[in-house]
Amino acid sequence: MLVRLFKYELKATSKVLVPIYIAFIAITIISRVSIDLQVDEGSLWSFINGMGLFVFIISAITMFVATAIVIIWRFYRNTSSDEGYLLFTLPVKVDYIIISEFLCALIWGFLMSVFTVLGIFLMIFNRNIDDNIINFSYFGNILSSLTADGIKAIFYLFLDILISTFQEIMSIYCAISLASLFNKHRLIFSATFYIGLLIVVNAFSILIMNIVEKIFPSGVYNAYSEDISFSDIVTSWNTDVAPIINSVVSIVDWVFLLVVISIEYIIIRKILSKNLNIC
Repeated sequence: MLVRLFKYELKATSKVLVPIYIAFIAITIISRVSIDLQVDEGSLWSFINGMGLFVFIISAITMFVATAIVIIWRFYRNTSSDEGYLLFTLPVKVDYIIISEFLCALIWGFLMSVFTVLGIFLMIFNRNIDDNIINFSYFGNILSSLTADGIKAIFYLFLDILISTFQEIMSIYCAISLASLFNKHRLIFSATFYIGLLIVVNAFSILIMNIVEKIFPSGVYNAYSEDISFSDIVTSWNTDVAPIINSVVSIVDWVFLLVVISIEYIIIRKILSKNLNIC
């Protein structure tokens, strides 16, 4: 049943998001072509040429906002609105409903990230940046310049982003579930609860990180005040950033976020089970 719920949710969301993602790539290609055009100053094409990067940024923001709205609206509609009542009449566990919604949101969040990276790659590939041609050889040189700690830090960074995404999605679902306890103004209460959860989680996170930092100092990042090259960034990543990311502080942060995720999941499950008299 979990697989069926997941397939249904993925199919429903793909009808909205797939066209948006395809449009984003199409707009990215058009923007890149417009930037590469050699045109005369003051002409109409000159204006289009200058708008290429702006249009790309707007389309990327639109894709992000659309993904967030669809993810939030689907969970709200399926768990807190009258339209979603039919879902809870099915002989399925609340856990299956929550997990199917969560997995679907996670996949679209991942795909959004992939398309964003792809869009940025299309915009910068084979362009001259900092007197370097950005191509596969250039990326290969950067990777070869990374130390073992630098590569480890990249892995830890992706892991941190993944866990943070888990927690963000669960916080949104928890806020919506808490708002379902009220009969009216659920959208307003959802936003209020989300802001409250955001403040509480960040406050505890900062407090815990400060305590751990005093026990296990991870070093201080040395920011550069002047223009730096990509090679300088790689060097800084290896020597300054990597030790901080690879420190005990990061691991404690992950554990804290996983605990928050577990608590929020329990709250969501309890609210949906009790209010809807299932399971």
